Amino acid sequence: MPTRLQYRQAAARALGSFYTGPAAGGTTAYVEMATWPFRSTIVQNERFEHWILHRPGAVSATDRTRTVTTGGYDPVTGRITVDLLWGSAIVATEVIELIGTLDPDNLHRLVNAALKLTPVTAEVTFTVASTTARRHSLATAAPWLSDPDDVVQVGYLAAGENRADVDPFARSRRGTASERGGVVYLEGMSFNTTDTVYVLCARPAYSFCRASGGAYGDLTSGLTAETDEAAVEEDWVAAGVKMLAWDEFRELFWPGEQRTADQKVAVAAARFWALTRDNWRPPERRLVPLVAWGVSASARVPV
Repeated sequence: MPTRLQYRQAAARALGSFYTGPAAGGTTAYVEMATWPFRSTIVQNERFEHWILHRPGAVSATDRTRTVTTGGYDPVTGRITVDLLWGSAIVATEVIELIGTLDPDNLHRLVNAALKLTPVTAEVTFTVASTTARRHSLATAAPWLSDPDDVVQVGYLAAGENRADVDPFARSRRGTASERGGVVYLEGMSFNTTDTVYVLCARPAYSFCRASGGAYGDLTSGLTAETDEAAVEEDWVAAGVKMLAWDEFRELFWPGEQRTADQKVAVAAARFWALTRDNWRPPERRLVPLVAWGVSASARVPV
């Protein structure tokens, strides 16, 4: 699945101004590129002025982001000069990124914000300490869960049963989910202490990330490293970044044009939510109360 690096690059492309490629060489003051679009015979010296030059592989975090200086781009030689010296020189084959709108820190922030809006379906499990308990906290099993409506099914596996062979939700339990003090509880159902209780939830992809080689859900606070991964497609997240960026930075993209900005943000939002409908199908909701609303048949007075 996509890494933070891939999400950043997809988001920058969605915003319309992104190029990447390997350096031919450089120093602590400039990088030289040997290929198009960095090198050209066309006079376009102002093309990359004030763009962000990002070194994703720089060892020092303070070396990663610079701004291209005024007059700092020479298309004939492919040389790009930055505003502040790097602590370590650019080396041949090092990959650089040129970003024309938002800096990487803002792109990373917006990627995580988009992941908060991007739903996935996930299972969590827990066991009970008592067979008589009919109220169960999900604070440990699902600390990220805050909305009881995100709990859609509850089932269980008995001792000795394997998830690969038995569907725990084929024996769904009825009851309710509620929230108290930021904790979601399951109410109205009981289990054996030897059962493994399964809860099917909708959850934001932001809380369902992993470090490279890990398990999804190990990271519950988004992506922080270049190799961290989320479980959703990069074009979906890039559309979310575009929606959020165009809304937050509307004066950057359309200064003084509020009506145009509103229209553009609306178009970007429609695209993101269309991708959400295409990429995620809410699971069937089977968690229903034990007693339906209204008077039961046995309690009715004959007439």
